[in-house]
Amino acid sequence: MIVDDIESREGLTILTLASKNKDIKIIFELPDQILREANISPEKDSKIFFKMLPEEFEENEWKVYAEGIYYLRKKENENTLYYISVGGLQLKVISKNPINLLENNKILSKFYIGLK
Repeated sequence: MIVDDIESREGLTILTLASKNKDIKIIFELPDQILREANISPEKDSKIFFKMLPEEFEENEWKVYAEGIYYLRKKENENTLYYISVGGLQLKVISKNPINLLENNKILSKFYIGLK
């Protein structure tokens, strides 16, 4: 994923990540402290690795590893929006096409997220 935008607000960094062809965007709220401790300093247009699965994966390979709850799916204009709560913070996936990984899982399913 490519860092498309970075916003700072009251101890939070809101990262907007985009796929190469910009058909998927991920907006992820992260505490500044987590990014500092993980030694992640995202810059616009830099690459960041993002992984999200409904089953646990090897967390040692990732600088940030979190568990979230998938709580909402909705259509907005021509996009599908998927919402995941990660410790009370929001991760939103916006896609022009339905994402099978999320479509095939029930609301309130757990997801595991990794960043590096």
